[in-house]
Amino acid sequence: MPAALLLAAVQASFRREAAAEVGPAEVLGRLNRQLYGLDQPDKFVCLLCGWCDVRSARLVYSNAGLPPAQLRRADGSWVLLEESGLLLGVHPDPEYREGGLQLHPGDILVCATDGLTEARRGDEMFGVERLRQVVDRHTHLRAARLCDALVQEVRSFASERGADDLTVVVLRQLSPSPRGAAPGSV
Repeated sequence: MPAALLLAAVQASFRREAAAEVGPAEVLGRLNRQLYGLDQPDKFVCLLCGWCDVRSARLVYSNAGLPPAQLRRADGSWVLLEESGLLLGVHPDPEYREGGLQLHPGDILVCATDGLTEARRGDEMFGVERLRQVVDRHTHLRAARLCDALVQEVRSFASERGADDLTVVVLRQLSPSPRGAAPGSV
């Protein structure tokens, strides 16, 4: 119950901070100050905050403690969204940096908690490579179905059920980016 209450408070704070129209790094910084102010170091939160402008096909993000998101380009190459910062609530003033990139039609973004890549079968982890293989096999699926396929694959793989959290978000860029936007540009 305490974790559920903390999550509800974080969600409410996130909505309020996101409405302030500041960048993702500033949102994470504000949330961190609120959580750290609770003076409960055993209560922390992982969160990836991103703004995706559908019209310009631009993504700006900041990460607080989640594994790096994976971007599969339409050409089959992979990009790791490496900008990352400390978990929310464990330090009074960590630095959260923003990363950004231009999306193109057919690009697929996968954001997941470590419950996906660290799911285990004995000593073997599901891992990033297996995540990428699943996405590569299912690029024809809509984002929601691809998310379902990832969850199904990791549950079939794992020998232990419920050992860790499992949250997966999949986004697919459908519309073309504006003219003149080069791959990888911000």
